[in-house]
Amino acid sequence: MPEDRRDREALEVCHLTTSHRAIDNRLFYNEACSLARAGYRTAIIGQHERREILEGVEIIPLSTDGRRRSMIGRMMRALRIAIKEKAALYHFHDPELIPVGVVLKLLGKKVIWDAHEDYQSQLMSRNLPAAAKTLLARCWWVFEKNASRFFDHVITADSQTEGKFSADKATTIANFPPAAFGDVERGESTSDTLRIAYIGGISRERGLVKVVEALDHLKGEPVEFHIAGDTSDPELLKLFSEHPKVVYHGRVPWKEVPRYLASAEVGVVLLQP
Repeated sequence: MPEDRRDREALEVCHLTTSHRAIDNRLFYNEACSLARAGYRTAIIGQHERREILEGVEIIPLSTDGRRRSMIGRMMRALRIAIKEKAALYHFHDPELIPVGVVLKLLGKKVIWDAHEDYQSQLMSRNLPAAAKTLLARCWWVFEKNASRFFDHVITADSQTEGKFSADKATTIANFPPAAFGDVERGESTSDTLRIAYIGGISRERGLVKVVEALDHLKGEPVEFHIAGDTSDPELLKLFSEHPKVVYHGRVPWKEVPRYLASAEVGVVLLQP
């Protein structure tokens, strides 16, 4: 059973997410675990099966049942739990939680907005009429920029997104793996098959369809494209399952990622503009 909050010192940092799993690579391993190792009492409110402590981080499950599956329902549930935890600092990870961050700030809390993506650019890549997506992107940026003024700091995943915010208020924490990931030695391959690997978020913007299409030009060649990551896109899942040169692994546990990557001759990162 997890420790009772009353038997512990005050919670120092509480991460909030409604769309990510609590055991998200960036959120849990790169950020929360790093804080816990540095001696900060850290918790994550997010999608998880049960309340427990992992790697020194307390996981607080966020229910997504019934009405809480709606965006408003998730926001209200996350806000109620966050207030109950009485943390000194809140670090939230989803655009839909920006209003929650504003409320927490009005309650006198320290608040950090973690902009995982350049959401303005993502809106511009949508399959919409040019005028519509330009308007949406501009409206979003006005909202995000003004909301960020409420927060104590903004964290981004790349320097391009960081540059959109005030220089004294934004910091980049890149999604690089820890140095220990390079310690796995790659053994000699006993197969003539060229193994190409991808791991990460799965969407059309990641360029995976382009790789699969390229495989069609290598029909007589011993090549396999191994894909690891989550997706709920039925068309992509169908494409992966039906292609003879594609092996879809689903989500690979964090600690198995080094071995998965070491088994490949080629890695691909093909983010689409």
